[in-house]
Amino acid sequence: MAPIRRSSSTRTLGATLPCRPATLRRETQQQLQEIKRRRQHYLAGRRPVDVEGRVAIVVDDGIATGGTVRAALKGL
Repeated sequence: MAPIRRSSSTRTLGATLPCRPATLRRETQQQLQEIKRRRQHYLAGRRPVDVEGRVAIVVDDGIATGGTVRAALKGL
């Protein structure tokens, strides 16, 4: 099993990933499905709040690579 070569997404992890590309794709799809499930659960049928023109405070207690903060901001 060859490690996945660094790309813009793996570079943010700081290392190559010791798994097959198919494994990474499968895990990615599973995690995206889990995100969708949680979003539906948290919203409980409500529409997402429109944040345009508002102030949002994003807190990350372990900012190292900035990946979590970037993902949170993209979600807004």
